[in-house]
Amino acid sequence: MKHTIKSWSLLIAGVLLLAGNLQSAPADSLEAAFLNPPTAARPYVWWHWMGPNFSQAGITKDLEAMKAAGIGGATIFNLPSGVRESEAPIGNNPWPQQTYRSPAYWAAIKHAAAEAQRLGLEIGLHNTVGYSATGGPWINQERNMQRVVWSETTAEGGKKLSLSLAQPSLPPRTRYGTTYFEPLTFYRDIAVLAVPAEGELTTASVIDLSSKLKPDGALEWDAPPGRWKIYRYGHGPTGAAPAPVPDDVIGHTLEADKMSVEQTRFHWNQVLNPLREHVGPYFGRGFGHLLIDSYEAGNQDWTPGFREEFIKRKGYDPVPWLITRIPGPKDANGKPATRAMGSAEQTARFNYDYKEVVAELFRVNGWEIGAAMIHREGLTFQWEAYGGPFDTVAGSALADLPMGEFWTHGNGMIGGNIVGAARAAGRRVIGAEAFTGQPQVSQWDETPAKLKYSADGFYACGGNRLVLHHWVHQPFDDRYKPGTGMGWWGTHFNRNQTWFEPGKEFIAYLSRSQALLQRGEPTVDVLSVGQPVNGSDVIPPEVFLSGVKVADGQVVLPSGRRYRVLVVPHKGELTPEMTQRIGELLAAGANIVATRPDHPPSLKNYPACDAEVRTLAEKIWGTSPATTKPVEKGKLYGQGDVNVALQDLGLAPLWTLTGGETKDVRVTQRRDDSVHADIFFVANTGAKAANLTLSCRVAGRLPELWNAEDGTRQPAANWRAKDSRTEVDLALGARDAIFVVFRQPTTLTQATVPAPEIVAAMPVDGAWEVSFAPGMGAPEKIEFPALVSWSEHTNAAIKYFSGTATYRRTVKIDPQWLGAGKKLQLDLGDVRNLATVRLNGKTVRILWRAPYVLDLTAAAHPGDNLLEIAVCNTWHNRLIGDEQEPEDITWGEVKSLGKNIAGRPLVAYPDWFVKNQPRPSAGRKAFVNWNYFTKDSPLIPAGLLGPVKLLIE
Repeated sequence: MKHTIKSWSLLIAGVLLLAGNLQSAPADSLEAAFLNPPTAARPYVWWHWMGPNFSQAGITKDLEAMKAAGIGGATIFNLPSGVRESEAPIGNNPWPQQTYRSPAYWAAIKHAAAEAQRLGLEIGLHNTVGYSATGGPWINQERNMQRVVWSETTAEGGKKLSLSLAQPSLPPRTRYGTTYFEPLTFYRDIAVLAVPAEGELTTASVIDLSSKLKPDGALEWDAPPGRWKIYRYGHGPTGAAPAPVPDDVIGHTLEADKMSVEQTRFHWNQVLNPLREHVGPYFGRGFGHLLIDSYEAGNQDWTPGFREEFIKRKGYDPVPWLITRIPGPKDANGKPATRAMGSAEQTARFNYDYKEVVAELFRVNGWEIGAAMIHREGLTFQWEAYGGPFDTVAGSALADLPMGEFWTHGNGMIGGNIVGAARAAGRRVIGAEAFTGQPQVSQWDETPAKLKYSADGFYACGGNRLVLHHWVHQPFDDRYKPGTGMGWWGTHFNRNQTWFEPGKEFIAYLSRSQALLQRGEPTVDVLSVGQPVNGSDVIPPEVFLSGVKVADGQVVLPSGRRYRVLVVPHKGELTPEMTQRIGELLAAGANIVATRPDHPPSLKNYPACDAEVRTLAEKIWGTSPATTKPVEKGKLYGQGDVNVALQDLGLAPLWTLTGGETKDVRVTQRRDDSVHADIFFVANTGAKAANLTLSCRVAGRLPELWNAEDGTRQPAANWRAKDSRTEVDLALGARDAIFVVFRQPTTLTQATVPAPEIVAAMPVDGAWEVSFAPGMGAPEKIEFPALVSWSEHTNAAIKYFSGTATYRRTVKIDPQWLGAGKKLQLDLGDVRNLATVRLNGKTVRILWRAPYVLDLTAAAHPGDNLLEIAVCNTWHNRLIGDEQEPEDITWGEVKSLGKNIAGRPLVAYPDWFVKNQPRPSAGRKAFVNWNYFTKDSPLIPAGLLGPVKLLIE
């Protein structure tokens, strides 16, 4: 029977009753997590320690501030004082003895772990100095990443040749921000090969002369007639170095060989053993994880034992094929041509095999061993598994906390291969290095309002833990604000930020959002192999070959995740093993989307492998390959279109959006079976309002709207059941986001409630008393006859003020504005940038983004009411104000990033700073180690701009 509510009064009463029940009923575990997010659901930070500048007092203050702000934990990075190695370290550091891994350093690490445990936080460490990847001052050239190098000698044959083959050169690696002081000298031979200088090449035409090479490079050879090219192949260090690194080890660090079991174990022992020794009882407790940042170490294409590993995996010797890796003259497109071996196709197949073996050795001999060693110590492994010659899908599945990254003012999205791989592996928490900023967008002018839409975009793509970039350690006296930064990079979240206190509301928004988005698991119908398809989960080929089972017509992974459809995307190339596996899974009852393959991409067992694939394909796909074909228990969708499979299996979309402007609206979903809840996160990341309808694959449950900005929960006002789905009408303002939660069974089939109506708007005109926080030189109390931006005030101390100023005045409230069925709201108009509103001494709400509107009903009373609005801006204007004053700091040369001016680095800490003496330029109020500004830099609006109005709803 349909139960349709038609009476407005009954409907409104019912909705209000349900809303009241949501607010007052004892919270279940979902509500409890939403209202008081657990530590794991809170944002973490990257905690950058800059060179020797760290202090135990500053460590305690930083961690206590993190706890107070709602941060869950931190990862320590050890960086240079000058931010990049291309900048000189900052001179005259107060603690020059505090070098990397000095006694003072280990004492600071242990102190941080102890304080983290005391405060209920978790700290960890980036495994090496700098950002990337695995290495340090303990890695020498022999242990460094290795590359193939060669020298070339041309000779005429038909006689006995006595040659001196030059040892291949080892050019230094040049990379932005990287230095290694020592010349590269380590070298080992691989082989000497002779090939005809002209004509087609085959493996039969390659002559191995390795046994004839003497240690000094001399070689004698009875050369057949013709012109020959003789290549001396060897391997040596790439020179790749972690960067940027603490001052005292600049130029003395190298990256470990990622494909060597020996060097991987050596590196991780150099990391883990000292930590275990020095952190002591906090190891695995207050100190809980190790991180590998995004990969920036460059390529590696050789390691001792590579030849044997290749032969074991591919069944043929790679060395004769090395000729194909030598770049030749550039073609018309500017790309270097290479010589083909046998044919262009065979050469391409060898290159496929070579890259695959490199990727596999990175995983098996590098990342998997490192992860296992970390786990044996009771620590967890965090990793941004992309950017290198390895498989991001396999790497993301390996990490305990798989991570991506997004930059400030981006859309917040991270790679689907990271998200899909993490979900398939059963990882319920997926992180991101969040809000990394370039100088043109991060000049101490960042605000939560500017950051929100990027965070929402990250959540909507399936991520659920932000790791804020950055929180730079503040070791110095609290007088020096905003203090130490990470040069020109990053968004400034540290405890010296002007909006640190009111900004806790932004952190609370992130925490509430993450508390819901970490619940349960997402519902995903489709699993793909190798690469995600239309938002699917994804597994690497090795899991497809050995880790997939079929039960009740669903594909089941070792993680327990289940899928209705399996996609094997390819462009006509599949190995025999992959092709055969498709047939096995079909026979077991899987539904598989895959076009018919023609041949393998590999040279393994060539040419017999081609015939093997075609024979298997004929058996599986038959004579009509591009059709839907029942195969024993399962179905094969030979068209390669996943939508055909979903429609055939009756799998409607999990959600759809209709109506209004939806191009900037993004949605993600979680299913929490512990409380029988489906959770949809809907984010409007655009700058325009969006009125739309969300249709969900959920029936028989009441849709509730949970707002992570203020923690409120209430039934949706306008919804209806339709075709075993629920449609919910949503009115999303610019940058709005809402959770639509289904958990309470209902027999209702629709609800319709009219939107509230503003019946009166009264301007709050006249003068305001304004009190400026001390320390910046602004007046303690002044009257503003009308609202104006501080940056336009005639008083220079107000013009350049940064911090919090409180606006006060009395507002008279008519008794008729209050009462049953009425809501009194305050609209502040334009605010730059955060506002804490108090009425009659009671804090009503902190507002950190537009619209700056809040409900005053509960705090207001008839007659005179004292209204106080504490407004906080950014550091931007004060730092420009300081540039109007005489210099007492020495700045370096102006730096640029492309066409953008990035600012100037601090050359050295001034003596007055180090000696704690009065500042010579008394008009300067701020202290930073990177200066983005000049005296002519433009100011930005600040303060309460209004117009301020009272609204009767």
